[in-house]
Amino acid sequence: MNMMNDAYKVVNNDQMKQLDEKTIEEFKVSGLLLMERASLEVFSVSLELIRKHQLEEVVIFVGPGNNGGDGLAVARHLEAEGMDVKVLLLADPQSLRGDALENYHMLTCRKAMRVRKIEDLITALVGDMSKRLIIDALFGTGIQRPVEGEYIEAIRWINAQKSKILAIDIPSGVHGDTGKVMGEAVRATNTVAFQLPKVGNVSYPGAAYNGELKVVSIGIPRELIENSKVAAEMPTTQKMSGWLPQRPVDGHKGTFGTLLILGGVESYSGAGVMAAMAAQRSGVGLVKTAVRKSVNQVYEHSLPEVVTIPLEESPVNITNTTSQISEKGLQTIQHLAGSVNAVVAGPGWGNGDEWTGVLQGLISMENKPLLLDADALNLLKPMLDLLKERKLPAVLTPHPGEMSRLTGIDIEEINNNRVEVASQAAREWKAVVVLKGAGTVIASPEGDVMINNTGNAGMATAGSGDVLAGIIGALLAQGMNPYKAAVLGCWIHGKAGDIAAEKVGELSLIATDMIKEISQVMKKLFDSGKNS
Repeated sequence: MNMMNDAYKVVNNDQMKQLDEKTIEEFKVSGLLLMERASLEVFSVSLELIRKHQLEEVVIFVGPGNNGGDGLAVARHLEAEGMDVKVLLLADPQSLRGDALENYHMLTCRKAMRVRKIEDLITALVGDMSKRLIIDALFGTGIQRPVEGEYIEAIRWINAQKSKILAIDIPSGVHGDTGKVMGEAVRATNTVAFQLPKVGNVSYPGAAYNGELKVVSIGIPRELIENSKVAAEMPTTQKMSGWLPQRPVDGHKGTFGTLLILGGVESYSGAGVMAAMAAQRSGVGLVKTAVRKSVNQVYEHSLPEVVTIPLEESPVNITNTTSQISEKGLQTIQHLAGSVNAVVAGPGWGNGDEWTGVLQGLISMENKPLLLDADALNLLKPMLDLLKERKLPAVLTPHPGEMSRLTGIDIEEINNNRVEVASQAAREWKAVVVLKGAGTVIASPEGDVMINNTGNAGMATAGSGDVLAGIIGALLAQGMNPYKAAVLGCWIHGKAGDIAAEKVGELSLIATDMIKEISQVMKKLFDSGKNS
């Protein structure tokens, strides 16, 4: 993603509209001038693609709104440059208004071919479509209902071509506020977003339709952006290096905190082990694990630098060979949780009854930095009211399935509205919510939202969430506030996954590959912070 310095801010449709309106009203920049500036930026990218790929013709699909007006202006600039340009105007010219209508009138003075029906366009196109650039100016962020009629026909035709496809602002059919695909959407090879990325540009599934995303300035004053509310932000290396906990030269392991990881049953012992290994690489001074005595040996053999504490067990009943943590073991957990700087709870717990009381006790430690993952989240729903009473927000790291169980919202609806779902849950539960997935969303109770921009599809593998829990837990133990720890942890996790994918490929990536690369990410962040 190619972005400007201030483009880590992400806006929804209304926020972008307000920026446009304030630029026009307060800074006396006409809407026509803004459209001209925007179209010139698209024109510039179009020329780059034409020259790079030796393209011979441009086909522009124009819709009814300002996005269509941008397309009409781009057609004028390309025609003036001597390009062979064909425009499919799906909107009735009499329905055009304002700046879009002005650009239509200007284009009528040029030689660009204009047609109203896709059948006429197809008839006029002779030869290899791979030698043509298609520009999508159908909807932009204006779409509010599913695509239908001749527009869905146009989008399907565009997607069937072997052409380079350049979308203006956002691929048509992607909702700008959510990233939801409204039935069908243009699959662009390139997208030019104006001034700031929209939520739909960076939230999946819509983000997958961008191709290469470039964010360009159209002349909206920086001071206006800095003083305006935005829907979310995206982390940058510079920002993340500034958040990294300091390392005083006279520090010792106590200076950098102690993290307790409460692991689980034998079948899932790897979860707590990987969380501990990831935490060790993330700057924490000391990691302790507490698991059932029958599982502890696995931890001792796997984690030589970790303090492993066996929890006493008792049989469930006289005839049953299964066991659970004994009363003495539960008292050990309570003592340990009170003596460390942060707690990670849930990896590999299973569904034992004893965990309900453990979780209630942890949540009730209202000032203790606490991360709840995996099985802890599956036990959490009856305790959400207790969670709201904490003075220090807990960090919750649900994937969409766990989020669905906590909220009662369908997984599909969650994935189609990730920013709003995570934000609402964070406000309601008074917790930091990390909604995992492509473009992980991190939301604070105060309304801050970050959309993570590191990571890859290879990280969708067993143990990846345990690695993330360990990283965030380590940052919490070092004294970071919960929201910043969650954002930085997600960024480090994704970056480690990206480095690992470069070495082993996305198909072969496993969780321990990510752990191996955490040190590289931390070193680069640390060095960047020293040099800034």
